[in-house]
Amino acid sequence: MDIDGFWNVVGVARAESSSPHGKAFAEALVDQLAGLSQEEILGYQERFDEVHGAVYRWDVWAAAYLIGGGCSDDSFMDFRAGLVALGRDWYELVAARPDDLADHPAVIEAAARGDDYVIFAEDVNYAANYAFERLTGDADAFHAAWKRHRAGQDLDAALESDMGEDFDFDDADEMHRRLPHLAETAVGLRSLQLRQVGITALGQSVGSYRDLEELAVVAPLLQTLRRGLAPGKREAADRGAWIAFEDEAGQSMAPPRARTWGRVGCTPVVRVRSRGSGRLSMVGMCCFKPGSRSRLIYGLREYRGRKDEPKGFGWKDFCRLLVRARIQLGGRIVLVWDNVRLHLTRGMREFIEKNADWLTVFQLPTYAPDLNPQEGIWSLVKRVLGNIAAADLSQITRAVKRKLKQIQYHPDLADGCLAGGGLTIND
Repeated sequence: MDIDGFWNVVGVARAESSSPHGKAFAEALVDQLAGLSQEEILGYQERFDEVHGAVYRWDVWAAAYLIGGGCSDDSFMDFRAGLVALGRDWYELVAARPDDLADHPAVIEAAARGDDYVIFAEDVNYAANYAFERLTGDADAFHAAWKRHRAGQDLDAALESDMGEDFDFDDADEMHRRLPHLAETAVGLRSLQLRQVGITALGQSVGSYRDLEELAVVAPLLQTLRRGLAPGKREAADRGAWIAFEDEAGQSMAPPRARTWGRVGCTPVVRVRSRGSGRLSMVGMCCFKPGSRSRLIYGLREYRGRKDEPKGFGWKDFCRLLVRARIQLGGRIVLVWDNVRLHLTRGMREFIEKNADWLTVFQLPTYAPDLNPQEGIWSLVKRVLGNIAAADLSQITRAVKRKLKQIQYHPDLADGCLAGGGLTIND
């Protein structure tokens, strides 16, 4: 597939998603790719990697930083996928001058309503993988085909990109000089001004050091994975792998109990909607590797009580999450999780056995949430939800996404959650 064919696929998907009652762009893109041959899908992925890598630059990252109120390396991956989703004209315009994003209707609208989750499009990164799975019924088929397709090619050389001059994103004067129009939008101004006093574009405390200290002093640092994980073994270090701690959580319309401020002798009472259908399922993985930044990879699913709508995540969703983690981390994974029923299904076991060359799994002891740093991440998320009187499920989803994006941008929070369980990652 040449570059014109690539942009034609994107354009058709954009047209379908913009029609009345149209699907989300990522879903429409998967539909388009699923109608192609396997070889054409692989060709699409080649062109996607090229255009995705071409905007891996500091000035584009600065634009993402302004729009998102901060931008981690994972988030920047999603932002670049979002630029592709804007279509060829806007992509080429932003590639030439990132500051022109200030004139995009979505950015203007987001600035007016105070939304910092515009342009970012995580699912677009995996459209080819999802289309391949739809054609073959195999969640891992794309990666095997991609490996054969690129056999003998120097992938690193093919995707090398000059990032340009690095500069301080927290220097307001420098950001105004390099991205004057974007920095002057409502969202850009709020991002620059509020970050100077340690709060995000949502006006909520980032508290990275405070949260880290609160979690880190819970217990002294102990041996790595000290209970139930075969003491003395060095699976991750010996394999040069990432250690990934996985866990699930959920949230209904009823908010969790949380601390807040109030007048002396007067307990604040906020009435919220706790009835009605709606539940948000969450799955996340804290990933650690000596010498590398800690990473957080997550997935969300809304359940609104509609017919045939899945109520939560199934074992196939866990397989997809692991495949996505492998793409983002770019290496082997030692997975640590609990022994809930879905983790022990036949399909899950077969997936693990089939991918033993890059995936090793350890089960946590029964009733040992203190050993899983992902539990600490959920605690940080629930702390935010406790002070939100949500009118609908979408508001809860937006709050969760924003908090998880904040945590991605502050890897020291994940490190604090690891230390809070009395764990260390040793070389």
